[in-house]
Amino acid sequence: MRFSYLHDARPDALERLRPSRLPEGLHTPLASLATAIVVVVAWWGIEHMLLAQARQELGQQTFRLDASRLALREAKLQRVHVDSLLESDTRLREIRRSGALLASRLADIANHVPTRAWLSSVGQVNDALEIDGHAEGLDGLSDTVADLMSSKTAAAPDLVRASKDQTDHSGELLEFAVRVGGHQ
Repeated sequence: MRFSYLHDARPDALERLRPSRLPEGLHTPLASLATAIVVVVAWWGIEHMLLAQARQELGQQTFRLDASRLALREAKLQRVHVDSLLESDTRLREIRRSGALLASRLADIANHVPTRAWLSSVGQVNDALEIDGHAEGLDGLSDTVADLMSSKTAAAPDLVRASKDQTDHSGELLEFAVRVGGHQ
């Protein structure tokens, strides 16, 4: 027996296990078990890492989806607002066009009234305009109808009524109504 007077360091855990003897029949099953444990732990670690990455990506995609939904909701609201503005614009354009057409018709009619006559009212009757006015005698009335016939807008005026003006004491003023048809 030998004895060393020099103190050896404490043996490692691996060195402590080394001197223990395992039966020869257990070496292969234990090596297989150790390999299986290492493979399962490595696999579990990889799966855990992949799961963490998937959760992180799910969080990012959820954030993007929520942002997209919010942007889509805002876009829909803006589209509704734009659609209402377009509808209002269309209505205003139609009103303006109809008013411009009526204004041009009235201006054309007014430009074809002689100096011896004046208009007192213009009203819409179905698709025609009825013009009420006063004229100085039959000559003023006939000049008014003749001038309205030369108009583009009122090319075919119909004399609806003509009578003496009840408020005129001289008896020279006539009240009249002329109906002007549709466009030409």
